[in-house]
Amino acid sequence: MIKDRTDAELILFDRGYPGAKFFSFLKGNNVDFLMRAKVNFSKDIKKAKKPDQIIDIKNGKEFLTVRVVRFLLPSGIEEVLIISLLDEKYTVEDLKELYFKKWGVEVKYDELKNRLEIENFTERTKIAIEQEFYASMYLSNMIELAKQESNKIVKEKIKIKI
Repeated sequence: MIKDRTDAELILFDRGYPGAKFFSFLKGNNVDFLMRAKVNFSKDIKKAKKPDQIIDIKNGKEFLTVRVVRFLLPSGIEEVLIISLLDEKYTVEDLKELYFKKWGVEVKYDELKNRLEIENFTERTKIAIEQEFYASMYLSNMIELAKQESNKIVKEKIKIKI
């Protein structure tokens, strides 16, 4: 994956990935990243109290420079993003918007994994597993199309009543 990337890519990660060694690996391979972190992820992150701050994170004997962005969700919960992009032309709002664009992907992944149980195969042969996989993907797409169509009908009925 690292070898096939272009310079214009930014990889978005969720909360399970942050770590100084991983940051070092990504930066060492010139991979830009944006990832969510727990508020108390590390001492260095805890010290970054400003809403938008560039800090150095210790990784063994070296230090890695990253940007830490803090903001409150509508629920009042604090969110922390760690970003390799240090340029201030990327505003906090830009970074928040970018991170939350992955939410649709997360919802789809949850549907495939937990509702359609795409990782739970009943067959054992390669061809049968592939058939199960593609049948699940087909079913997922049909469900999405039906959902979109029903949403249109509901919106039209609401417009008629108003």
